[in-house]
Amino acid sequence: MEPCKNCGSSFDGKYCPVCGQKKFELPDLAVKKYFTSAFKDFTHFDFKLLKDIPALLFKPGYLTSEYISGRINRHIKPITMFLWLNVLFFLIGYTKVLPQAKFMAANAYWRGLKQKGYAKAATENISTAVYIEKFDHHFTSYEKYMFFVIIPVFAFLVFLLYSYQKENYYVKHFVYSTHFWCYFLIYFSIVPDLAGLLNDFIHWLTGTPLYTQYDGMVFSIILLAGIVPYTFFALRKVFNERILFTLIKTVIVAYLVIQARFWGISFTYYLTYLTT
Repeated sequence: MEPCKNCGSSFDGKYCPVCGQKKFELPDLAVKKYFTSAFKDFTHFDFKLLKDIPALLFKPGYLTSEYISGRINRHIKPITMFLWLNVLFFLIGYTKVLPQAKFMAANAYWRGLKQKGYAKAATENISTAVYIEKFDHHFTSYEKYMFFVIIPVFAFLVFLLYSYQKENYYVKHFVYSTHFWCYFLIYFSIVPDLAGLLNDFIHWLTGTPLYTQYDGMVFSIILLAGIVPYTFFALRKVFNERILFTLIKTVIVAYLVIQARFWGISFTYYLTYLTT
């Protein structure tokens, strides 16, 4: 007999008679099973989401550590959490992390793309205003799927970073990646608005705002303030390495986050250009 990873009860066989969870081994976390069970759960609201969000925000790495340790049934599945949060983020958070100027910001993510768009409009004999309107509409349609691409790519990069560890299963990093980007969605649904309120208050109080433009330096400060400390504590919890190694990995992973966002947006821009 051995204890259930989820509830601690001892049992023989494949399923725990107390909580019903299947006997857990890390290799059982196949990617196919990971997705199918999560999408099945998404068909009904799981109130574990409300319980797990505080842990996600204030206990970095805890949910990932719980999942890869086999304590699965007591928490909402990572992909299910992401699907629900993606709905929330699409409603209130996308403008805070994606380019607000859409077509007019294209060259910042793919050099020369605006000029290619103007040339395409001329070739199709439509006005630039009509083309820009179509482009922005398509961009809005595609951007909500961006994180579905970022999560597996980011997970693969972290998988390579920890390739020297034993039991370095890709799905372990996929769970970490999913939880991290869930945190990212919530963070950017809340913090930029709080910064805006603070900016308005300072402007009212002193007559001079803290900042006049959100994009650029302000966005970078908000981004780094949110991901660097969170990443350090999450990596420390999940991968259990020395502080110095974790600090080095934090810098690398923070850089990967910035690049994943940048290239995700760049890909979205180019895909929009191809289909507009």
